[in-house]
Amino acid sequence: MLGTSIIKIKGVQNLKEASYNIMPDRIEAGTLLIASAITGGRVKIKSVIPEHISPLILKLEEAGCKIWIENRSVILVAPKRLKAVSITTMPYPRISN
Repeated sequence: MLGTSIIKIKGVQNLKEASYNIMPDRIEAGTLLIASAITGGRVKIKSVIPEHISPLILKLEEAGCKIWIENRSVILVAPKRLKAVSITTMPYPRISN
């Protein structure tokens, strides 16, 4: 009941089949890309939605990383030395005025 600590569930006789794909974690993907970049490594992250991390991809490229996007994978090759970049974080999705 709305506004109380009581939840009532009305059951059904039969359940129907359903499937759901969990959305890839953009924070985890970004963390792995950054970790690879700062250690001078190479990484291929599969099952990612590149559009969800496009600002980060642009910043990593600005820092000197080579990045390729293949379907739902992001491949990063870090340089020997990263260039300094300025980054400002915002809630996702960023809403511009």
